[in-house]
Amino acid sequence: MLGLTELQKELAPGVLAGLADDNGDGAADAEVIAAIAAAAERDVRLRVAGTLSLPAGELPPALRDIALTFAVERLYERRHEVLPGDWTARAQRARLLLAEIADGLRPVEGATRRPAVSSNADPQARLARTDVLGNL
Repeated sequence: MLGLTELQKELAPGVLAGLADDNGDGAADAEVIAAIAAAAERDVRLRVAGTLSLPAGELPPALRDIALTFAVERLYERRHEVLPGDWTARAQRARLLLAEIADGLRPVEGATRRPAVSSNADPQARLARTDVLGNL
């Protein structure tokens, strides 16, 4: 799971503390970081759930970077601060990349692609199932 170490690499200490210090001690609060990181990872997992089978632990690196970007974005949002321009551009690119991954247009190293699910609305697929299964 993402954590303080990854966020410290991305944000200056004063910025991170300003965004994640709820108890006023001048340091980022561990529970704030944990909640933000978990929510960002959950968003990524949910977005690709129909397309990819992901390991239970760490996200693959490409998805982890997207989750990290979303975590930074959430830190700014929770303080009602304006996300800096470079982070805004990064978040936009992350959303586009995540959409491409979720739509099956980009592979992700460390993840397994789920087989496509056929629709009951497809007449040919319905006929094929009827031939095999009968009129159940």
